[in-house]
Amino acid sequence: MILIRNKLNFKHTNRKGRRGSHTFRDLSPGALYRLDIVPEDGERQVIKFNTKPIPVPKVSTSKFYRQAPDSESTQVFGAVLYWTPPAGALDGYAVSVQPNHGEIKAPVYQKNGESRTDNTQPRRVVTGLEPGLEYNFTIESTAGNEKSAPTIFNTRIPPETPGPIEVKSVDSRSAVLDWQREHRGFLDGFYLETVPPEGEMIRPKRNTDKQREVAGLKPGKKYTVKVHSTAYGLLSFRPSERSIITLPEAPLGDLVVISRDPVNVTLSWTPPDGEAQMYQILYYPTDSDARKLKELSINSTITLTNLDPGTEYNFEIETISNGLHSDSKSFDPIATPPLGIEDLTVIDKDFTSVSIGWNHPKPDNVKYVVDYSPNSRNSWPVGPFITTDTLAAVDGLEPGRTYVFNVYAVANNVESEPKKIKVTLPVPDKPSKVEISEVADTSFEITWESPYADATFTVDVLSVAGGHVDGFPISTSEKGYSVEGLDQGEVYKVTVSTVLDGFTTDKSAMQVETFKNSEDTILFSSNSDVEMEVIDATMNQFASYILNAIDDESISLGINVSPEPHFINNDKFAVLSVSIHAKPSVLSPEMLNQLFKDWNDDQSEDSKYFSDVIDTNLNECKMRNACSANSKCVDKEILYTCQCNEGYLDQTDEVVNSDKIYTLEGQVCLADLEDNCVNTDWKFQRQGYVVVRRNMPELAEFSMCFKMTLNSPKLQGTIVSYRHEGSKLLMYQQKNRLFVNVNGNEMYELASYFQEDVVYSICLAANDDLIKLIVNGETMQSLKPENSVKLLGGGKVQISHDSECNRKCERIRGDLDARIEDFTIWSEAKSTEELKNFAAGECLTNGIMTLEKEATSLLGPMPDRPKQESVDDLFHNFVIATISPSGSPGFADLATRRWTTPASPYPTPANDPTNNRFIIETVAPPVYRADGGEDHEEIARPTYAPLPDQEVSINNLFNTNVNEIIGKPEVIDSIKTHCNPDNMTIVAEKAMIDDYEKKYGPLALSDPSCGRRTQGKNYVWEISPDLLGCGSTLELTDTHVTFVNSLSTASSAEETITAKGGIIFGNQLSARQTTKVSMEVSCQFPLDYTVTAEYPFLPQISMNIIKFNVTDYGEFSALMQLFDTDAFERPFEGSPEIEEGELLNVGVSLLDVTDPNVRVTLQECWATPESSPAHELRHDLIADACGVPGVLDNTLDIVSNGDSRMAKWHGSVFKFVGYENVWLHCNIKVCFADKAKGSKMNRNEIDSSYWD
Repeated sequence: MILIRNKLNFKHTNRKGRRGSHTFRDLSPGALYRLDIVPEDGERQVIKFNTKPIPVPKVSTSKFYRQAPDSESTQVFGAVLYWTPPAGALDGYAVSVQPNHGEIKAPVYQKNGESRTDNTQPRRVVTGLEPGLEYNFTIESTAGNEKSAPTIFNTRIPPETPGPIEVKSVDSRSAVLDWQREHRGFLDGFYLETVPPEGEMIRPKRNTDKQREVAGLKPGKKYTVKVHSTAYGLLSFRPSERSIITLPEAPLGDLVVISRDPVNVTLSWTPPDGEAQMYQILYYPTDSDARKLKELSINSTITLTNLDPGTEYNFEIETISNGLHSDSKSFDPIATPPLGIEDLTVIDKDFTSVSIGWNHPKPDNVKYVVDYSPNSRNSWPVGPFITTDTLAAVDGLEPGRTYVFNVYAVANNVESEPKKIKVTLPVPDKPSKVEISEVADTSFEITWESPYADATFTVDVLSVAGGHVDGFPISTSEKGYSVEGLDQGEVYKVTVSTVLDGFTTDKSAMQVETFKNSEDTILFSSNSDVEMEVIDATMNQFASYILNAIDDESISLGINVSPEPHFINNDKFAVLSVSIHAKPSVLSPEMLNQLFKDWNDDQSEDSKYFSDVIDTNLNECKMRNACSANSKCVDKEILYTCQCNEGYLDQTDEVVNSDKIYTLEGQVCLADLEDNCVNTDWKFQRQGYVVVRRNMPELAEFSMCFKMTLNSPKLQGTIVSYRHEGSKLLMYQQKNRLFVNVNGNEMYELASYFQEDVVYSICLAANDDLIKLIVNGETMQSLKPENSVKLLGGGKVQISHDSECNRKCERIRGDLDARIEDFTIWSEAKSTEELKNFAAGECLTNGIMTLEKEATSLLGPMPDRPKQESVDDLFHNFVIATISPSGSPGFADLATRRWTTPASPYPTPANDPTNNRFIIETVAPPVYRADGGEDHEEIARPTYAPLPDQEVSINNLFNTNVNEIIGKPEVIDSIKTHCNPDNMTIVAEKAMIDDYEKKYGPLALSDPSCGRRTQGKNYVWEISPDLLGCGSTLELTDTHVTFVNSLSTASSAEETITAKGGIIFGNQLSARQTTKVSMEVSCQFPLDYTVTAEYPFLPQISMNIIKFNVTDYGEFSALMQLFDTDAFERPFEGSPEIEEGELLNVGVSLLDVTDPNVRVTLQECWATPESSPAHELRHDLIADACGVPGVLDNTLDIVSNGDSRMAKWHGSVFKFVGYENVWLHCNIKVCFADKAKGSKMNRNEIDSSYWD
């Protein structure tokens, strides 16, 4: 029987046999067991044993060092080992170390006053290890005589701390350090650091070298340097430390004088790199270093006081930091200003020179600078100049001018404060006692007095109009001058001025009127029974009366009476030849009537005895434009007459009795309405398109002709379009074909047929039977229409534009680059032969867009017609229809009416009882042409109501030769228009405007109340802040807006003439009245823009301003911004962080626009991951001015669009996958509110077209 047991349990078993063995399982590790063996036939035996303990599972260590108590330089290194006790029973641990260094100690406890070692504790302290070495620690659990398997733990002891650090050298930016003590154990290098962490450690030849250089330090700064030993990446337990201070550096650059006066100076210098706690300033006069002064400053500026005036000082500055001084830096000397001058006075002055003087308190080593203004090349010496005296004189100045003299002292090249004095020079007196004598027809004498013997005199003679007489002004040294070569009977202004020392005095002026010798033919009214001899005697007595009344022997008057009288409408006239030698203001033919009334004591106001002077010279007739525009002057015995031009009918006989020799035939010349060629000359050459702004009449059939000249090698674009209520007339190029479309009936011709710089006559004739296209008289295409060609009236004809052609369509068609002339539409389909003749230059009449009679009735009066560059005779063929016969309304049926001619200047009511007044009554012609056109002898004449005289403005006359002056090169070159969003500025050369105004009258903008200002050699008109101010008109197309105004002559009171009975005659009009000057000015702006805001709003947002160049006319500026809130009040100025879930608040606004009628409309907006708006990856946000449905998770909201100068929208932040940035782009259109309708937009002028 075998019994095994320990303190916890026991087991019992039986085993028979002579020999026996047994295996025990599930015993406790490290436990002590007792084995009892009882043989059947023997004595009990007892055996004791321990099971093997379990190994230590994990070991940790904590290393340490301490200073040896017997030495400050010796360090003791060790380690503390600790581990987790294993399971089972044990009675201790066996610990060993390799290499076999040091001493291993177990924990000690006190028992009964004795210290005992406790080997069962799971920790040990090992001391006496070598620094930097690697150790293997072996730990075994023990139970009785049994040991567990060993657990080996490996670790390295940190190296020994380096020895004390010595500073071998230090300068302003580096230091060399050394530590030479021998080290125990092992190390492989050293690790250095500075506090603060600046500088760079220079790598040594060997890592174990005990010296290092630290570079890159800052001057004047204190550093702590720490040095660790290293061993396989381990640092020593603590570093060796040393503080160092780098040397400060001297200040940089030059000394700068901030301010100075004679005894104080404020200086500034550039601080050096690194730290500078204060500066030491050493200064002393350059001529004596024995008196050195020191000052300290904590800043890089200092103010030094109590210096000597006008003294030069040396300066040396040192930087002080952490108690160390830098090297001293010497600067260029700086001087204090000298004291200023005193007692500056004017000693003497005359017309051209000034002498001045002054004093100085310390004149030694001081110079003086004298300057004066204004300077000139003629004055001497030229300022500024230097002198050592306290006196100065300047000559060559201008009399009467005010000069300012500045004088200041200079010492060591430093100026004192200046003293100034103002001097006004006297001026010579102008000539006195000016007298005019010996006045003749073409000359006079002028004399004067002057006290200056060395002066010259300028004599000038000017006409009343302000121009200089040829040869004047002249210069003379005499005190008198004989003026010759003048015109007779003219008033002149004569001036004389003194010129002395280059100065011209004010002018003495007088007015002179020369004598005139005149011989004029004048009619004198006479009773039928008075003989010419009686009138001759009367005229002699009348002449004697005048000469006696004037009492001037230089005046002569002769009145000769022709022996034969002359008659006008059976009224008798005496023909007088009047010779006068006198000044016109004293005696002239125009005064004879009043003088005759005085002689006869006639108190009536409207008595008229003498006619106006009769023009008998044919050149006078032509010069004075006596005849109408459609007739020419023809010479006659006494008077001239007029003869109608070819193609015009003389209607004078219809209203004037033609058997009188003084009747002016040809004064009423009208175009033959049945056989007259009148064509427009519209030239469409500028950018944009032209709208014939009058309604087209309804046309059941029509013909359309025009001339076209291409300005580029290829025909493209829209030529003409008409669209109205379903009616359609189109002619355009597409895909190299010229398409013609009339109400859906379409045909085409190859566009390549048309060549550059070739004139083509193009006609289109259409009725419901046939449509034909004729080019240069040749039928190119014809078509049997399926749809009616009838065009409904009321629409507008447009040249080079189609209102329903959108942006894509325009890109396909292109832009028309051609000249369109003689555009004409007829209300019938002309035959092929007629159109061939038209192409060959023959006339076709009755064009609804050309002949004025039909054009007036259908399209309105001339002022409302489309502007034409060449009027030709278009508007000269129509007399104002102010009366109409009650029996016949036809325009050709002109008949009897009352009117006056230059030959009969006395319109008097028919019931005037006096016999010496004249009435011109028209007599009905014996033949009256009725509507049928045949002559009838006994047809009853229609009756007429006489019309009162009425005032008619020149601008409304259709039968006046109005020559519009437009586009002359010299005018175009002399006028410049500057266009901005809030103003239009017109700058014109003053000389050119003055010349035109002298000839044709004042020029003004459409609203004359907008005046002009003179700016140098130019006149300047400014239309602001509203471009529609000053009478400007606005023309809107789908792509551009044009503001149009003009500088033109306007009707004034003196340019208004009287239409007598509705008829105006050519000789009533002056050159100003028959010439209309119009200089059109305009500013054009495109309406479509693309605005891009570059903002990679993940992680930041920025903004971008885009400027748009608009053709060569003007520009708008647009800005896209991001705002911090949806109130759109504060745009971001920096780079904000916008996180997911926040809203983008985007505003697009126009800059530099103050006109409240301007609006901005977002047409479309989109986003791209790169800056190009045309990037293939895009995210549409707004289209057709509306948000894209569902975009940005339905968060996009358009806050404002098209109702102010800023459009606004917001929506959630987004990004493109795989991209960092997002760019926003918007196409915008600039719109203009209709003022007549408040803020309502002209939407009919806007479509979806845009520019990229």
